[in-house]
Amino acid sequence: MLRARAEAARQAITALQARLRAATEQRVGEQHRQLLAWNDLLRVLGPQATLERGYSITTDASGGPLSSIRSVSSGERVRTQLADGEILSDVAKVCPRESQSL
Repeated sequence: MLRARAEAARQAITALQARLRAATEQRVGEQHRQLLAWNDLLRVLGPQATLERGYSITTDASGGPLSSIRSVSSGERVRTQLADGEILSDVAKVCPRESQSL
C-alpha cells in the first residue's frame, strides 16, 4: 500500500512537472511574441524610420531639438540629421511663416 501511494505521488509529480513545463513554454512564447511586436513598433516609430521617410531632425549647437524658429537666431550653427548623415549649417536668416486665414 505504501508503494502504491509513493508511485501515485511520483506520477502526480511527473504530471505536474509536464504541465509546468508546458505552461512555462507557452508563457515564454507569448512574451517573445510581445517583445517582437514592441520591437517592430519601436522600429516604425523611431527616429531612424522618420528620417528614412524623408524627414530631418534639426538640433541647436548644444544638441537640443529645434521645433520653433524662436529657438534659433541668425548666425547660429545648427545640425540637421538625415537618413544617411548630417549637415552642419549656419543660420542666415529666420523667417516666420505668414499667418494663413481660412
